[in-house]
Amino acid sequence: MISGFKPIINQQTRLLVLGTMPSVSSIQEQFYYAHPRNAFWWIIAQLVNEPVEHHHLIQLPQKYAWLKQLRLGLWDVLAQCQREGSLDSAIVRSSEQANDFATLFAQYPTIDTIICNGQTAHKLLYRHVDASLYQNKRVVTLPSTSPANARLCPEQKLKRWQEVIQAS
Repeated sequence: MISGFKPIINQQTRLLVLGTMPSVSSIQEQFYYAHPRNAFWWIIAQLVNEPVEHHHLIQLPQKYAWLKQLRLGLWDVLAQCQREGSLDSAIVRSSEQANDFATLFAQYPTIDTIICNGQTAHKLLYRHVDASLYQNKRVVTLPSTSPANARLCPEQKLKRWQEVIQAS
């Protein structure tokens, strides 16, 4: 079994980005979206007008500041699962254990939008989390920022993420 991370969130968070489960790189680094080819931090940097090429070299305090500026929180749908490697397709369905969204939403009532980072996060949210917990929240599924999602280039992913985050 592998375990995810605690949420990165504060009382001003309005948008909650949900992934599935941290990648092998993220688990090694103990931080969300740590793989250098994952477009997440590059997209966030663009959204706060800090266009950096080597986003994986930016220190955590700066990344936290970007999230705070955008009123974004980070978490994963799953708290634990079995998976070989980093691909979502390798998650053993019978091992999936969801995070405690009832407590999270009670503690952070300012969250009004859930952004699923990819289709698998969306499917897991609907599979494991009681819909009554997010029925009054906007749920949006955006293209996965993972390098495994090669259907779209980073610029195309950025455009979709910009549309949602800047409109919120």
